Amino acid sequence: YCPQFDALFGELTGRETLRMFSLMRGLRMSSAAPAVETLAHALGFLRHLDKRVDQYSGGTKRKLNTA
Repeated sequence: YCPQFDALFGELTGRETLRMFSLMRGLRMSSAAPAVETLAHALGFLRHLDKRVDQYSGGTKRKLNTA
């Protein structure tokens, strides 16, 4: 399920967003960084990780929101 409206903060980068989601899901800080890389690779947006979310295309925002 992916809602129509993204639950993302535009001022954060993709890396920061995935780290926040990982911590919210209960991962430890030491596990969050490798998890972020793995998710970004699996969803195909490694090159976008350090861009601000408000610069993402709609499709990339959906991928991030799915993660």
